[in-house]
Amino acid sequence: MRRHDNGNKYYRHEKYEEAYREYTSALHLDPLNNAYCAVVYANRAAAALALQRYESAIKDCTESLRRRPNMSKAQYRRARAYVQVKQYQKAIDDFEIVQKSELGCPDIGRELREAKLLLQKEQRKKEADRTAARLAEQRRRHREQREREKKEAQQKRQKEQQRRQQQKQQKQRTKAENPYAKYGYGPRYGARAKATGAGRYGAKSSAYGRQKPESNGWQAPPKQAGPKKAAPQADAPHRGMRGPRESDNYYQVLGITRAATKVQIKKAYHKLALKFHPDKNAGSPRTAADKFKLVNEAYSCLSDAAAKKKYDYKLRYGFEF
Repeated sequence: MRRHDNGNKYYRHEKYEEAYREYTSALHLDPLNNAYCAVVYANRAAAALALQRYESAIKDCTESLRRRPNMSKAQYRRARAYVQVKQYQKAIDDFEIVQKSELGCPDIGRELREAKLLLQKEQRKKEADRTAARLAEQRRRHREQREREKKEAQQKRQKEQQRRQQQKQQKQRTKAENPYAKYGYGPRYGARAKATGAGRYGAKSSAYGRQKPESNGWQAPPKQAGPKKAAPQADAPHRGMRGPRESDNYYQVLGITRAATKVQIKKAYHKLALKFHPDKNAGSPRTAADKFKLVNEAYSCLSDAAAKKKYDYKLRYGFEF
């Protein structure tokens, strides 16, 4: 009893740690006395509440109620501990039991209402958390679906590009085998016809698609191979049109081709200008002067892009555009 009284004294003086130790020592004095231990457990629960040891207070109150079921103080203190650990439904149940008992506590109604409000607030918060989690899951699924659709579309585009590339390669191969395919002609006009020996109307066929009849032992004499025709010049005018004279061909004057660049044209001009300069040809100044003049005229025409274009057209078709 002395330990219990010392604990009560310390509790009244708000020395909760010393009170908690005294109550613990008092429990070892008579552990088989349920009525005495129930009171000590309830008082130690009060000290634990003051020390914010809520789990310990709940255990002490539960042990007190086990030894003495009608211990209203232990029920009330456990309800307050349940509120602190956010177990509001258990706190409400204990508060309602205490409210029906004869314990005269003026704050029991207020604490019961606060516990119910806290329970509703927690339920709303849980519902909001569940809603947020559900929306987050939906957004995650939608994002995965968009990524999957994007990946499928990308694969589809890649397949389409591969198909077009294959078609392009097939057209290139067909064009290489038969360059006349775009005009509607068959393979007898292309490289395949040369490889197989097929003519315009088929291998060994007549002009009308029939096999030539066998003659009576007579064979036509072989054709005489005539002289080969000279290849047309690159600067030759169009057939049927009259171009400038050979002496007036500026490309021949400078000794270059029509594909010559500006650097090549300038280099040829400097070389010929140095060669036909009148000061360098004192023996035949008249002839050198004419050639020097012709070289300057050719260079002035071919060094200008617009004049060169007009000259090439005239050289090709025989008249200016």
